[in-house]
Amino acid sequence: MHQFLKQEKEIRRWFEGHSGIYNYTLQRDNKYGYRINTSEVVDLSNQNLEFIPVKFGSIQSDFLCINNYLTSLEFAPTQVQAFICDNNCLETLIGCPQIIFSSFSCEKNNLTSLQGGPPEVERYFCGFNRLTTLKGIAKRIGSRFDAQFNDLSSLDYLPQEVNTRVELNLQNNPKLGQIQRITNFYDLQEYLDIERDQEKLEKMLINQNLSHKINKV
Repeated sequence: MHQFLKQEKEIRRWFEGHSGIYNYTLQRDNKYGYRINTSEVVDLSNQNLEFIPVKFGSIQSDFLCINNYLTSLEFAPTQVQAFICDNNCLETLIGCPQIIFSSFSCEKNNLTSLQGGPPEVERYFCGFNRLTTLKGIAKRIGSRFDAQFNDLSSLDYLPQEVNTRVELNLQNNPKLGQIQRITNFYDLQEYLDIERDQEKLEKMLINQNLSHKINKV
């Protein structure tokens, strides 16, 4: 089982060696020993990492850990500008930063759920996973949502209050049918409203037919 480094000297050696960053501070933490805070871009991509043994706190720039073999986000910062963890082996977003000011991307992992992800974000990318549901999706998305190449069968759990100009990419989710072609939330809402009206109409016609049959008896 992987363990976090808790000694200051070990943490500094690992972080500086893997990131090349020397402008940072260590904040004491009861659980992890220390949290790393920095205003620099933290890039731990392409290092064949299976585990990141240091805990991050406030990152005032972007955090990238792309193209590794990570299975856990427990190391992740508490807040960050953008958090990009594409092309790993993640099966869960538990541990993900809960304060992300711009973009969040978890593409090309093994995710079947978005639970544990950020509650609010400007741009959200979760394509190329194994998602069958959007449960756990952010409650607010500012300008773009991309969930292409998944196995979604419905759009339940989509944010109810969303800027209708938000760009949308749902391509290559075969079970969604024509919805895959829709490219923004405005058109999506119109489509779903029509679909709901159609369902109401069909129910009404069924009820009318039943009533007509009963009256004939």
